[in-house]
Amino acid sequence: MPLLSRFAFSLLLLFSVQGATIATGQQPYRTQITGSMANDSGYRPLLEKPAFSRNGLVMLLDEGHQNLVFNEGLARLATADGYKVRRSQSKFTADLLQKAKILVILEPGIRGATESPMAPPPAFSDEEAALVHDWVADGGALLFALNGFAAGPHSVLTQLGVEFNFGVVTDPQLRKPSDTSGSIEHVFSGEQFLSPSHKIILGRSPAEQVKSVVVIGMNGIKTKPEGAASLLQCSQDAKFNPDARQIRAAAKSDTATSKTWGPVPAPHAPIAIAYTLGKGRVVVLGDARMVSATIFHGADNPSDDHYEGLRQGDNQQFALNVIHWLSGLME
Repeated sequence: MPLLSRFAFSLLLLFSVQGATIATGQQPYRTQITGSMANDSGYRPLLEKPAFSRNGLVMLLDEGHQNLVFNEGLARLATADGYKVRRSQSKFTADLLQKAKILVILEPGIRGATESPMAPPPAFSDEEAALVHDWVADGGALLFALNGFAAGPHSVLTQLGVEFNFGVVTDPQLRKPSDTSGSIEHVFSGEQFLSPSHKIILGRSPAEQVKSVVVIGMNGIKTKPEGAASLLQCSQDAKFNPDARQIRAAAKSDTATSKTWGPVPAPHAPIAIAYTLGKGRVVVLGDARMVSATIFHGADNPSDDHYEGLRQGDNQQFALNVIHWLSGLME
């Protein structure tokens, strides 16, 4: 079985630390999801009008930075659309990047965060981060998407002027009412939550318009570059739930007892952004699974297949529009 093609896990997101002396007037956010996840081998997209019939642009899938490798669905979608998909288990070099038009970095650092959640090792070197920045500014295109468990600082994002919070965002207005999988699913639809003017949402024709995107375990973007468009945006009722790394750090500080570590208001937190950098383009997502194709089997009912990602909502069209915008097929 290929490395990480199937990921068995018991994921416990605890936004409290045993023994920490922290004042709180609210119950900490807590969710436990236990089961197994795998690439959705049955996802076989057929596109009526591929972007390229031949000589498609090269998409480079990064697999060399402690990634959780659930990129098979996106690879199949891009291939069906006529792109030439290449994979890399190597560190970034100028020669490697120059061979691609689009660089895709999904869920970097997850293996390191799983093994050492309080002090995960850096997924990228500073030299790699600078290379990616300069490559984008010179005309490259980057899709960067995080996993909720590894939403810490990444030097690539720092170079690009993007910062995520540690933890996850929840939004009662967007929460899917009939969720039976145990996952935290939010459905973005309507002009209040989807950008009414960006081409990634509008598409090149009414048939390509994105009307709903399903997001699981979303991370909120704390800092974004000036002029960056919020493709997906939460409601005014969204709350940010800090994770155990923040709480443990606060417990060691002199002012820990004055801290309140419960859900923090995060009104209109952006979950996906798009912007230009020099001659290039960047899309950053707060949940990699919205552009992945996976199957989740809950521990309580392992025979029940719960399809996540590209099969949900208009996620497939959203992924295609992201790729097309990054490629310059949309202005």
